[in-house]
Formats: sequence, C-alpha cells, structure tokens
Amino acid sequence: MRRQSPRAVAALRLLAGLAIVLGLFLLVVALLWWAIFFRPVGLADAASCLYSRGGACLFIRDVAATAGRVAYSPAIFWLGATSLAGGLALRWGAAALK
Repeated sequence: MRRQSPRAVAALRLLAGLAIVLGLFLLVVALLWWAIFFRPVGLADAASCLYSRGGACLFIRDVAATAGRVAYSPAIFWLGATSLAGGLALRWGAAALK
C-alpha cells in the first residue's frame, strides 16, 4: 500500500476531530433536552425514551405537543451517536494511514 500524503492525513484527522466534537455536543444536548422534558414523568421510567420513539415515549411526546411544548426527539441522540462513531472510525483510519 502506498503512503498517503501528510496533508491528506491531517485533513482526515481534522474532519475526524470535528465529527467527534459535534457528536459529543449533540449527545450532551440530547441528554439535557431529554432530562428537562421527561423530568415530570420520572427519568428512570423514561430512560428508554432517550434513544427510542415508540410506546409510552410516543404517547408522552404527543400529549406534550398537544399542550404546546416542544417534544424531545431521539433523532438528536442518534445523530450525535452516529457522528461520534464516524469520527472515531475516521480517527482510527487516519492513524492506520500514518
């Protein structure tokens, strides 16, 4: 396998770092939004609502939306987790290119 240029590896590492930071930021936002939104219900009872949409989570979100509250969406959690995982994979790949 031929050696990659240092600029390409540095760009890949930068992209990986940005994806990791974005992923961590989105996960923190998701966790805070979930905790604020589901606190009245009880966080232990709503733990699965952090990452899933169905069942009681959907019912609670629908009732809150009817009441005019902005309902939590697990899409933020999954976007953050995917960005974090992708950034870590890129970082691992960039390390293999050195």
